[in-house]
Amino acid sequence: MGGVICLISVLITALSCQSTSLDDVSEDNAGKKVMHFNVKGYTITNFESTADVASSQTKATSTTDVTDNLLLGVFDKDGNMVGEPTIQAKGDEDYGTFSYTLNYGRYTILAIGWNGTMTCNVNSLNNISFSEQWVPHAFMSRQNIVVSESYSDTRTITMGRCVARFEIGFNDAPNYPTDLSKFVVSISGAGNTLNSEDGFCAARQNYTRELTINNPSTLKNIAVYCFLPAEESLVTFNVDAQDSEGNSITSRSFTDVPMKINQITRYTGYFFSASATDNVIFNNEYSGTIEKTF
Repeated sequence: MGGVICLISVLITALSCQSTSLDDVSEDNAGKKVMHFNVKGYTITNFESTADVASSQTKATSTTDVTDNLLLGVFDKDGNMVGEPTIQAKGDEDYGTFSYTLNYGRYTILAIGWNGTMTCNVNSLNNISFSEQWVPHAFMSRQNIVVSESYSDTRTITMGRCVARFEIGFNDAPNYPTDLSKFVVSISGAGNTLNSEDGFCAARQNYTRELTINNPSTLKNIAVYCFLPAEESLVTFNVDAQDSEGNSITSRSFTDVPMKINQITRYTGYFFSASATDNVIFNNEYSGTIEKTF
């Protein structure tokens, strides 16, 4: 995924794993095993701070610190889903622990973690999306496993951030329009459908996000997430500030915005003022942050 992101790890018994290869296991090897998958932790950079990359701190944290929901899906060697994916919400008993009874054979395990109330839809390993075409703050892990008598029955999964974040910081306070009700962000050049094989969006898509503003006087920033078609990509964001009736107050276009998976690109300036500066500053956090002043 790039940068200091969540590392994907599988804990297995080293000696026993050396005794069987993927090609040695087939449906002819009769047997079943209860497999336990533990989505238990992350190693992440503290991306909410404003420290640069030299001083940003990497920390270990739990699933409950960074996700509201977890999904685990099991796929056979042909890419067909085995049963239905299991979905857990933060607060559920044993959040992050999943168990499946599987026949001996080869499988792909897909784990998704995300924030918010939207639903994750897994149509296939290469077609993952969320309800309302939303892209939340999301993490993912995909790994191939073997189920056999000689392999460990417990796997520990640590997911990686699979989104890029676009953020606008406002210097307008306290001079916000009193009728400001929402921002409508139109995105082009990115996507809202994820391919788990490479961690990129399945195709470039044009879609819109609507962000409700309940109290303009406290507004500091807004942010949207997107999947990218490559590790790095140029994306366009058209941002329209509107009143409660949907009338435009002020709009700005941010074209050819440099975006990278596991990175924040932040534009800061006077959104509602005609006097905007064009200074550009580069800074790093997350795995990195690009800072621009508009």
